[in-house]
Amino acid sequence: MALNDPFGNNKRFSVAVERLKTRNMHGSNRQTSLGFVNYCLTIGMSKVRLLRYMHLLRKLDEQLCKDFKDADLNDIRAVVGEIQQNELYKPWTRYTYKACLKRFYKYLNGDKEYPETVNWIKCVIKKNEVNLPNDGELIIEEEVKTLLDAARHPRDKLSLAYCGKADAGLVRLQS
Repeated sequence: MALNDPFGNNKRFSVAVERLKTRNMHGSNRQTSLGFVNYCLTIGMSKVRLLRYMHLLRKLDEQLCKDFKDADLNDIRAVVGEIQQNELYKPWTRYTYKACLKRFYKYLNGDKEYPETVNWIKCVIKKNEVNLPNDGELIIEEEVKTLLDAARHPRDKLSLAYCGKADAGLVRLQS
């Protein structure tokens, strides 16, 4: 892997585009998807985000079983319903899929405004969907003190003491 691409995202992106070019899709969905990918590249979207979007477009083609341009409000509601009801999806996955759906249909609408088919979709994560850390996942005062002892630079000690709210660490910094 190249130094400027340590995670191989350029290669993964190229493979995904080739897969999209050769995939058997309904109607003109392949050309529409490739056009959307090119559009997203021109507006500066990252290749990693586009990998996610291409995956969703392939799934959308399977779910709709028709040309993307022919999908009506009921078709999109069914797709969003499946996204919302899928228990395997975390809140951020649902958010990303719905945001992609809206952006894609805005693109199909000439990038002017969201069409009625997707304008109703709310891309929010409710507070009750976000999991707070459990007691075992929080850092305890003894761990903060250990980190403070291991830190070499006063800046690091100050940051750790501030984040950990360890009074003992602040006192040690002042002396």
